[in-house]
Amino acid sequence: MKKYLSIAALVVLLPAAVAYAGGSVDLEQVTDILKQRPELSRYLLATLEFEDAPNANIRFGPQFKHLSGGRMGPYTLMAKPKGQKGNATIEVTVCTDSSLLDAKGKPTADEFEAVSVKEKLLSVIIRDVRDKGNELNCPMLSK
Repeated sequence: MKKYLSIAALVVLLPAAVAYAGGSVDLEQVTDILKQRPELSRYLLATLEFEDAPNANIRFGPQFKHLSGGRMGPYTLMAKPKGQKGNATIEVTVCTDSSLLDAKGKPTADEFEAVSVKEKLLSVIIRDVRDKGNELNCPMLSK
């Protein structure tokens, strides 16, 4: 009986855990979002040298029929000032607001109908990773 309860708990909880597992994305995906604010994008790209593998904090689980395995923001990038030697010391978090879209490009709340995601840049958080205890989170929108 205990074995079946453990399996049942795994089946119920695993999809939710996978949905927030995150994973890496192409740098271009994040720079495209930054370009929604051209002045900010130009400044960041001109002054910082980004590592190649940004991390998306959210990964779509298998309950998303068409989006399973896809990723969305917020995104975390490691960077350093251009010309600086050594490891990246700056963490850049790109905060986004997302809308699920159906096949016609219309917003939907139905995860089974969603075939794409539209992300809008909300804000960018920049912090020195050497400052422990200074972690900030992206703002949440109330809808």
